[in-house]
Amino acid sequence: MSYLSVIAYIHELYAMLHFCFVLSFVVIIFFFIFCGWEIKILIFIYRIKVFKNMGLREFIQTTLREFLNENKYMDDALNHVIANDINESFKGTKILSDQFVNESVVLLAANNDKGFMKKLYETADMMDALLDICVLTFSSDNTKLGGSIATFSLPAGWACPFANLCLKKVYRHRVMNPEKAGTTKTSKRTGKQADYKGDVQVTKGKDAEFDCYAANMEMLYDPLRANRWRNFDLLKAAGDWQGQADLIVKSLKYFFDTEGEKAAVRIHESGDFYNGEYLKAWMEVARRMPKTKFYAYTKSVPYVKAMEKELSGIPNLSITLSAGGKIDAEMGDVDVKESHVFNTPEDVLKAGLIVDLDDSLAQAKGGKESNFALLVHGTQKKGEMSKNKMRNETFMAYWKYRKKLNNNLGKPENHHLSREEAVEALGYIDQILTNPDKYKTRFSKANLEFMGKLLRYVKKYHAYKFSPELINVIPEKYR
Repeated sequence: MSYLSVIAYIHELYAMLHFCFVLSFVVIIFFFIFCGWEIKILIFIYRIKVFKNMGLREFIQTTLREFLNENKYMDDALNHVIANDINESFKGTKILSDQFVNESVVLLAANNDKGFMKKLYETADMMDALLDICVLTFSSDNTKLGGSIATFSLPAGWACPFANLCLKKVYRHRVMNPEKAGTTKTSKRTGKQADYKGDVQVTKGKDAEFDCYAANMEMLYDPLRANRWRNFDLLKAAGDWQGQADLIVKSLKYFFDTEGEKAAVRIHESGDFYNGEYLKAWMEVARRMPKTKFYAYTKSVPYVKAMEKELSGIPNLSITLSAGGKIDAEMGDVDVKESHVFNTPEDVLKAGLIVDLDDSLAQAKGGKESNFALLVHGTQKKGEMSKNKMRNETFMAYWKYRKKLNNNLGKPENHHLSREEAVEALGYIDQILTNPDKYKTRFSKANLEFMGKLLRYVKKYHAYKFSPELINVIPEKYR
């Protein structure tokens, strides 16, 4: 069968396929993209009509075999072959003309499949849409980590088989209440009127003590929740750990190509290693991308325990066992560092640990001698936990940004700003922001606003009257 003989059936594709069927071909399509067989994506998709007469497995195997074994486009008569195929494929259609054939031959012979798609659809949006379907979603928007670290997420709770003290699940789809249909409400977050689109359904674990920040974000943002579930779907559709590793590597390379290469990847800003095969997939990803640092918090102790020896041999993959899971008792059986969540910095001091302010302790490989602390932060329920959260965020912000703030204010790096100095500096910043034409400064408006936020933290730090000895829970580089 001619490679391009069924391109003319493109419009039948959408009538024949439904969403689940499209997902079944994600891995195969993406395989072609990154193996230098870009033009064959077109052929593979448009030959879908053959699927009517055979089963899915047989169709995939037959098509793969045919694409990989034939080298029709490699011979000396490349242009002639392409021209014949185009004429045969588009025979009887309005699009066929000598000019179309000649221009298409030039594009296809040069492997410019995107240009060819543009000729067919006037824009290259179709190819971009295919790529979006085929790849996992990564992000670099975490304000704590900065733009130099990529993050990957799965649905909070649903992909956390051993979560306990932080277990919270947000259901994938909103549930419509017929009595609210057609109504509007004021958003607590934006203050704007919004049409009712269903209620977000949430469940919490019976032993939950902390409010899961990742789950709370899913409650607020439908697109974020959808992306995490889509990641989950794609991984499960990819098959075994090798198929998952292929998908992750190609998705990550696509992310780096479009967003810029990142120094590190945090596996699971939300979610966890939901089975041993999936952990093996990430181990393989780290082996294939040795120049990228990977790190993850996990409560999936049994899977880490089973792979402890292999994990120790992957220098660019760091695992941290996160306390608060269903089987914390087994954490001591694995010589992998642990993180423990504390309510206050005073509790951390008593435990003799260091607070990780920027994930640098999580990124470093280590055993039990490298255990560290985290402080309760993020959205917490009203009451003592919420008060602790605000106090902790003040403590962490003060120490994390102290040296940077001093440099911006022309102070010695190790200087400790007094409350009076903070008030004075805030006054200057307010004047500049109020009268930007009158005052010249090297700082942008955004920088000035951020400095103002930090100075307010300095004021609150003094109001909380933190003990000087708490410097002992701060990493050395921030002291």
